[in-house]
Amino acid sequence: MKTLIYTGLVAGSLLCLPRVQGQETPLAFGSTNGICNEFGQLLQGRNPSCIYWGLTYVTGTLVQIIHAVDGVPYPPNPDGTPSNPNNVVIQTVRIGEGVDGSMEVSGMFSGSLGYFRRSAMTESPIIFARVFNREDLVSSSFYGDSQLYDVPVYGDEYGRFYAQIPCTGKPLSTNDLDGDGLNASWEKSYGSSDLLDDSDGDGFDDYLEHQLGSDPADGQSYLAVVNMRPSGAQDLEVFWPSSIGVTYQVQSTTSSLMNNQFSDLYDPMVATDTVSSTIITNGLTIPDLMIRVRAELP
Repeated sequence: MKTLIYTGLVAGSLLCLPRVQGQETPLAFGSTNGICNEFGQLLQGRNPSCIYWGLTYVTGTLVQIIHAVDGVPYPPNPDGTPSNPNNVVIQTVRIGEGVDGSMEVSGMFSGSLGYFRRSAMTESPIIFARVFNREDLVSSSFYGDSQLYDVPVYGDEYGRFYAQIPCTGKPLSTNDLDGDGLNASWEKSYGSSDLLDDSDGDGFDDYLEHQLGSDPADGQSYLAVVNMRPSGAQDLEVFWPSSIGVTYQVQSTTSSLMNNQFSDLYDPMVATDTVSSTIITNGLTIPDLMIRVRAELP
């Protein structure tokens, strides 16, 4: 079948077609690495399309793309909002958005930004990414900022903004209202009180529990030997909760606990995991053996 195309003039004038404007190309952005929270764990969040791969959707933690009008990334207010009018939030996304939905939690994000009309500008706007450790500002306690990025304008080589943020390790609030050495951001992350120095009443102040890796809001979480079991025919293996990087000293006694006559067993050890252990040679053969663990804090 043939299609006939007719061309011609409109009576009295030339046929005028609308002028096609140059299309603005959005700026692509994304993180270069999986971002961790203040505890060293990957930030949560999955692409909503994950349900098509049989995965459960996880709402991602909050990501802001911010226009640094004067080129300065000002720290946010304690509630997470910009503290300076020269930091303008121009887009929000979430961890997991723009990431392959078939993936497990990745701690990454990506997207595109069409906020700027780059063809109409001669000076590059400066932006950066700010990532929070929770899904919204109300529940957030820590954040992390990326490097600054100059948005390409008309005539510049097109680029992509690869945000580099190792972790959300900056506290939103450094106030320590109860004077226990633990700031308000850490108290919020743990769920402990910023008005009590020993929130769970277990005899250990909140800062000490933070340093030892125990939970300041849980009265059953503190430094203690949590398990002992045979190792071979005569040896005894001892386990305790630990904080990575903290040095621990295992001690023993066969005297009454009232005498407090403990002596060191072996050399001090630096924890490399959240649970540490050591084997006491011939521990099963020693009568009335009692064990304790001490932490050496910096």
